[in-house]
Amino acid sequence: MSDHNNNWKKLASALAVSALLAGCGSDGKDGSDGEDGKPGPIGVHISQADSLNTSNLFAEYSAESNQLVVEFDLVNTNGVAIHGATIDNLTLKMGRMALESEATRDDVQPMAEPLHNREIWASYHHRNGTRGSASMCNTSYTPYNECSVEEIETGKYRFVVDHALPTTKEEGGAEFFFAYDDSQVQGVMMRVQRKLAGDKTDYDATHYATYYWEAGNVEAERPKTVLADQTCFACHTAEDVKANQYESARDEHPTYRMSNAHYGTSTEVCAFCHVDYGIRTVSDGENTIEYSHSIKGLVHAIHTGATHSDRRGVAKFDSVIAKDGANPAFFLKFNNEEGVYPQSTANCLACHVDYTTTEETLPEDVTYHALHWFADQDKQSCQNCHGDYHYGDREEGCISCHSSYDGNTRGGAFRHFSDHGMESRHSAATVGSNIDVDYTGLSWDGTNFDIQFNVTKGEEAVSGSALSNVTVRVNAVAADGSSQFLANRSNATATVNTNGIGTVTVPAHETLAALLNDIDNPTAAQDYVLAVTAYFNACVSNKSNALTDYVDGQCSAVVSPYASQTRYLTVTGEASEVRRHAAAAYENCTACHTDDMVVRSSGYHYRNADNDTCAQCHGADGYKPSMMARVHASSSMDRVRAHGREDVQAFFSMNQCSVCHDNSYTLDDVSTGPQFSGSSTYSSPQTAVCASCHLSDAYFDAAKIAAADAHILNMGGIHKGTREEASVSESCATCHTTDNIQKNHKFN
Repeated sequence: MSDHNNNWKKLASALAVSALLAGCGSDGKDGSDGEDGKPGPIGVHISQADSLNTSNLFAEYSAESNQLVVEFDLVNTNGVAIHGATIDNLTLKMGRMALESEATRDDVQPMAEPLHNREIWASYHHRNGTRGSASMCNTSYTPYNECSVEEIETGKYRFVVDHALPTTKEEGGAEFFFAYDDSQVQGVMMRVQRKLAGDKTDYDATHYATYYWEAGNVEAERPKTVLADQTCFACHTAEDVKANQYESARDEHPTYRMSNAHYGTSTEVCAFCHVDYGIRTVSDGENTIEYSHSIKGLVHAIHTGATHSDRRGVAKFDSVIAKDGANPAFFLKFNNEEGVYPQSTANCLACHVDYTTTEETLPEDVTYHALHWFADQDKQSCQNCHGDYHYGDREEGCISCHSSYDGNTRGGAFRHFSDHGMESRHSAATVGSNIDVDYTGLSWDGTNFDIQFNVTKGEEAVSGSALSNVTVRVNAVAADGSSQFLANRSNATATVNTNGIGTVTVPAHETLAALLNDIDNPTAAQDYVLAVTAYFNACVSNKSNALTDYVDGQCSAVVSPYASQTRYLTVTGEASEVRRHAAAAYENCTACHTDDMVVRSSGYHYRNADNDTCAQCHGADGYKPSMMARVHASSSMDRVRAHGREDVQAFFSMNQCSVCHDNSYTLDDVSTGPQFSGSSTYSSPQTAVCASCHLSDAYFDAAKIAAADAHILNMGGIHKGTREEASVSESCATCHTTDNIQKNHKFN
């Protein structure tokens, strides 16, 4: 075929198309346009959300239709609406206030006639004795619920549960059953989670919210608050680590972190599942134990604190408290021989309001239920630690005798700690914390310190016959308060007479003697302030506040360690306001360590010590401060995996400097002058800070340690040199600014 014919066919096709278009009108349209499509939702899909938060939460229950309706808005931390949530992203639980007598178990009340019939939080969906509350719309536990979720508009949801509550015990299939009671405060707890591929949950994008209402669907306040949330948050500050370090708990609660940023409601959320009447049965193959699975029972067990020999001076400790077959705290092995939780259950005031508190003086963030701990209202509180010892398993339990009512001093409020003004039966184990040492004289002859002091308990002089191993230590800091401790502490054994007057001669450590005897500076001693610390044990009558004598060096009663406190004196013996330079505020330490600074059982550690006493060993450079980092850091974080002891790593994360340090992310507030590194070596001040982690053996990486050491040396820092070598002006903060430290350590 010729090219001419091909060209003609192309022209004809073009004319035909043109004619068709002309028939559609001059604008080329083929009739009216369809409606524009709806714009996509303005917000972020839940699969992409890096954070979840709820607002405008509202719940309403209809007893007539047995239907629960929950409405809420879902947003991220920046307030952007989150769309696309489904039933797979939501978990809902419902409960109410109840009386203890309502907690029927297999149609038998756990206490036929409760002595107090106290108020408790009850779950409408308690699964069984070994678990907490079931989730609505979860076919594993509550198959009769029929649930639907509707996104009313972008980020606004309506959650409807038909057949919300079981109407009979058999229908619910639960071990405990609570009928609906409109006269009580009702509540729901909702959890929103982001689901990932493979049906996994992103626990970094999880949010909990609660809502309460009373008769007439009127919104109500949280009805029962025993502890202020801040009581828990003082220690449980980690936001990116798992609070449970035990496999069984971790499997059940993969990321139940005690963090205000995570929960928003903390203990409130825990109490929704771990209700007061919950019972758990566990066995190790030989022994079987049934214990309270309430949040109270778990907290008491975890924080039992009685782990080491220096805490075991309590009479019958091994046969009662540490009895595996009777005590769930030890049966479940919550104690850890490598370390202990900083709180002891016996120190009730660490968490609870003072026993002198009344309804009129209650803190605003708790309800009157906070007073019940010292009213001894349920036997389970005693059994959490004492098991079934001494008729603990009888129906009325311990509280039939051990009560704090009507002047009775046999109750827990008066048995567990001393010096509360009562005449009878005090806890002997903590008497040492009420003993004080007052330094009345000090002289320095160029070689030795001669020190005089008084030992008292209140206004009573403490006889030396009731004390053992009385030892006094001496160290020094710069008089301008700019330094850490400057030398190894030296110590000597003191004597105390029957009138509580003690004397001791302490030879000065060679480093300290060199500082005080500087031949080029005749007044060198005036440039330093001495840190003096005494420690000893006291012998105390069992269940009493009275001291008793050691006989042939042995205490036949209870050994109670003295609460070692470091005091500061000038070289001429006057009390001084100067303290060591402390990067961490003392109150930040005592927020957790209010009962014990002890972590191991040894003569070098002190019960109830202040952090200046601890810093005599652990406050210098090298191993010492890195120990603080290792103890409190999270080993779950890749960048500090070498740090963190398993028994306490859940509490802190290395990206939360402000937990301990009030002035975080800065090198501008370090001590001035050379910092003692141990073995008569010193480091320059900013180097000492960085070296505590980066030159620590905790890294287990010789190459990284060598690289950090070379960098410090090249930048003018000195690590473990002489005092003269470490007396340099560093400029680390020029590059390592607050912002750069924060960025490079990924604090945010």
